[in-house]
Amino acid sequence: MENKQTITLEDLKDFDVWKSWKHDEVQLEPLYTEKEVDRILDTQRGNSYVAVYDKTLDVDVASLASKSPEPWGWRKSKNK
Repeated sequence: MENKQTITLEDLKDFDVWKSWKHDEVQLEPLYTEKEVDRILDTQRGNSYVAVYDKTLDVDVASLASKSPEPWGWRKSKNK
């Protein structure tokens, strides 16, 4: 596998760079690391719990909200 040049989103403003990216000659650098995504998903789970609890005042229902499946099957749920 060849190493492609890594570019940023900012680099895509240049038309020639965009064309290279479009033709799969360069690759975008990741916006987030796996660790950062894990942290963001954990934060979102907490936010879901609080939002549902604020509306329902039911701890059981709020707990279910925090155990809902993650988007795109990112990782196995810690709550299992």
